[in-house]
Amino acid sequence: MKTKEDWREIGFNQGVQAGNSNMDAVCDFGLHESNLAQGHALLDGKYALVTQKYLDFPDHDCCAAWMAGVIEGSSSVGARMGYSTGTPDLASGIEGAMRLHLMIVRDARPASATN
Repeated sequence: MKTKEDWREIGFNQGVQAGNSNMDAVCDFGLHESNLAQGHALLDGKYALVTQKYLDFPDHDCCAAWMAGVIEGSSSVGARMGYSTGTPDLASGIEGAMRLHLMIVRDARPASATN
């Protein structure tokens, strides 16, 4: 069984990967149109989507560790969480099961910013 530290590391790696991605999201949400379309519109389709099934976590502390890892990982490469939501996990066959979605964005630096 994965520990909180394991989930934090998994999230961190996913956050780094999302933060380094090209940030061009695909607008095909299937059955979850209403849940994800608002974030897609808000972020103008410029984000990377990180998704995890809530059932993968043995408890809420591991879920929180994963989310913190994603945020830390994306921040480490100059990105941030721009939006989060949940959708029903219909594929699980379990009533009430959810999927968590974190939309990672990279803000444009002002023209006056220097490296």
